[in-house]
Amino acid sequence: MKRFQIAVIGCGMISKSHFKAIAQLPNAQVAAVAEILPDRAKETGERLGCPWYTDAEELLKNQP
Repeated sequence: MKRFQIAVIGCGMISKSHFKAIAQLPNAQVAAVAEILPDRAKETGERLGCPWYTDAEELLKNQP
């Protein structure tokens, strides 16, 4: 089964629903997150065990 890598841009309130939904998919995982608030970006990335960015363009440049 192909495994999908998903990047989430924005780590506000609605992102919690997205993270839960992604976690329930057997063939998907959060590959990276981007959020303009550095503390929120870092906390979310560390909690999910993925790279975090404060700029969505940087995320798109650096993630395959």
